[in-house]
Amino acid sequence: MSAAHEHLDGKLAPCLSKPQLTALLDSCERETAVPPHAERRKHVRGRRRMCDATLAIEHIGGGNSAIRCCTRNISAWGISLITNVFVHPNSPLKVTLVRNDGEEEVIEGRATHCRHLRAKIHEVGVNFAIKINPLFFLQEEDTDGIFTQDNQKPEGLNGWVLYISPSQSDISLFEHYVKGTDVKFKAFERAGLAIDEFKKGMYDVVLIDADAPDTNPADSAAAIREADFLGELFFLTADDRLAAAAGANSNVTDVLRKPFSPLSLQTMLASSFERTSGLTKSEEFKSSLSHDASLAPLLASYVKEVQDLAITLDKCIADDDIDTVRTSCLRIKGTGTSFGFEKLSELAQTALQQLDASCSVAESHSQLRHLAVMCRKAAA
Repeated sequence: MSAAHEHLDGKLAPCLSKPQLTALLDSCERETAVPPHAERRKHVRGRRRMCDATLAIEHIGGGNSAIRCCTRNISAWGISLITNVFVHPNSPLKVTLVRNDGEEEVIEGRATHCRHLRAKIHEVGVNFAIKINPLFFLQEEDTDGIFTQDNQKPEGLNGWVLYISPSQSDISLFEHYVKGTDVKFKAFERAGLAIDEFKKGMYDVVLIDADAPDTNPADSAAAIREADFLGELFFLTADDRLAAAAGANSNVTDVLRKPFSPLSLQTMLASSFERTSGLTKSEEFKSSLSHDASLAPLLASYVKEVQDLAITLDKCIADDDIDTVRTSCLRIKGTGTSFGFEKLSELAQTALQQLDASCSVAESHSQLRHLAVMCRKAAA
């Protein structure tokens, strides 16, 4: 029995004992099981049977409420929850989950459906507003087969990492943790020594040892971004205060808490390599529909449109024109997937999320720049 099973205490539904709740979840899995030879889901789900979630609901008729609930499974774009209340479809929600490192994370989304199971118990499907890494919320024994959203195995990790740390022991530990993967990395003692490396345009991820003495990690991150690094940048730290401050730093993608395990590091890298695919390289990327010759004129027209939108984004970022920036992002978000450029829609959604949260073009600069870069690389 996994550690996830041990968290089923039945508290969300006093009318159900722990065995009854387990039986109910087993029944749900049988009803929604995918046949062995069926087409793989676009977003791979991982089983997560834990009663640690809080669901904050904005009711369509007015008012708010918060309830404890049990999670059944989770994917990059959504989660299945077991509750003892009915939730109206399309209701705005906030789901609070506990990550593997013990930190709570609040994820916004909307209810997609609410299915009655028995008595007062319902299953609520939630669609997240932004893509998450489900492995941050799964027990290690429940991650088999879903190392990433693309079902990638650790030995399939492939990307370039630049690691900034004055500690040779930390660098050696990192090298040990990625042994057996296809991760290439280069280490520098200080960010200033690495600036020329970014001109090569080959790095996907930068890791900064934020606990290193006599360094200012925020200044290091700013210098790296000013060198036009377009990939993802992570702080590695054991300092809770520094980690909290990093959350408000637009130059920093996320924080990996020390001490970290090989799995948590590889999980972070796998997710990051997926998100930055194409962002840090000079190659163009093509529509997933480019194999259909009949669509060539349509795709060529759309590529011209998004390349023009990239020029518009660059100009409006410089002019701090938030209205035109937002309109451009909405256009790309709403059309990219339809023309086989799913990555553009995802990046536009991420940029919009940051733009709406900060109400600032400057604080959304990194996300907007990523979007503009990919628009310029689009090819029919």
